[in-house]
Order: sequence, then C-alpha cells, then structure tokens
Amino acid sequence: MAFESNRLAFVAASPGWLSCWSAPSQVAHKSFRSNADSFSNSKRSIIMSSNEPKWADRVRHFAAVASIAALLVSSTQVMASDGYEVGADKTLKGSASTLSSGTSKSITRGVDMSMSTAFKNKNLKGTSFQQSILREADFSGANLESASFFDADVSFADFTGANMRSANLELANLRGATFKDVDLTGAYVVGNTKIDGVVIDGADFTDVLWRKDQQRYLCSIAKGANPKTGVETKESLMCPE
Repeated sequence: MAFESNRLAFVAASPGWLSCWSAPSQVAHKSFRSNADSFSNSKRSIIMSSNEPKWADRVRHFAAVASIAALLVSSTQVMASDGYEVGADKTLKGSASTLSSGTSKSITRGVDMSMSTAFKNKNLKGTSFQQSILREADFSGANLESASFFDADVSFADFTGANMRSANLELANLRGATFKDVDLTGAYVVGNTKIDGVVIDGADFTDVLWRKDQQRYLCSIAKGANPKTGVETKESLMCPE
C-alpha cells in the first residue's frame, strides 16, 4: 500500500483550547483548509460566547468533533497501489506476467493451492496465477482466457475442456498436466515451458509457437480434434504429414 507523503492536521475544537494531530493522508489541502477554517471560526465563536449556557458550548464542541470524524473517515481511505482490488480469496482481477499500472488484476503470486478444486467451471478470465503452486489443481471447464501462469507450477493439473485462449504459459511447469479438449489458441509459451507427460487429446494449439523439439514431442502424442473449434490437434501443431 502506497501513501502520499503530505501531512494533514486534524483539528479538535473544544470550548477553551485547540489541538492538532498530524497523520499521513491523500486528502486534498483545499479540503483541509476549508475544514480547518470552520474549526477555527467555531473556536472563536465559542470563546466570544462564554456567557452563553454550558449546553451551547457542548453543542458546538460535538458539532466540531462530528466534522473531524467525517474528515478522518474520508482521509483514511486506503488505496491499493496500481489499482488492485483485494478479494477474500486473495485474488485480484486481471492478468499478464508483467504487472502494468492502471489495470485491475487477480494475483496469487507464490500461493500454494495444490489439489484445489475451487477453480473448476469458474470464470477466471484474465486471472494471474503467476509463480503460484497449483500441482494437481482442477481447472476443468474453467474460463482461463488471457490468464497468466507465468513461472507457475501446474504439474499434473487438470484443464480438461477449459478455455485457455491467449493464456500466458511462459516458464510454466506443465509436466503431466491434462489439456484434453482445451482451446489454447494464441497461448504464449517459451522454450523453458515444461511439457513432459502432458495429455493433449483434442487440444487446439493454433498460433502457439513451440520450439522445434517441443513440437516434435507434442506431434508424437497428439490425437483427436477439439470439440469446440473442430480443429485437429495435429493440424493445430502443424505436424508434418
């Protein structure tokens, strides 16, 4: 959480004194000056009207305190850096391996969610699972379009029937994972993406750029056609005849 370094004085007015307390805030100075002036005027009017009944002083005092409380609440709104929104399940909305400011993202960086079934059939579009541990997790039927598994461990995870169009699999450990009937059109991989023992029956890898040795390996185990796109797995891998 990042805060501005400017200081704001919260003024507490009472019938005979004025005190100040400084705290970090992001509230604009104009708002402070306006409230501070009103508190100062309240103090002066209290001093000038010392002959009035005590209850009048108390009314002014509580009115000033109420104004301070309102200002304090508005000034202590904690803003997450780069526009992130924290969710109860430690995820924030968005994707990509590189976190750019001004967008909202789901982040589970470094969290161990092995064998989790919480993602099955869920809409996780754009979620960033980068550097997370997701061994044997169940993503079957999930919408993972544009999701990021950058440097994540999803070994032996089940992605059966998932939508993984444009997913980021850079540096991911996919060993033993099941991609049966998965649409991976336009997914991003690099040479260090680990694919030993994957199940790819009916997967669509259209426009996925594999290293030559990876392509040969996948072509040796490829079979079937994707039930949604109708594209044969070997065709999507551009396997030689």
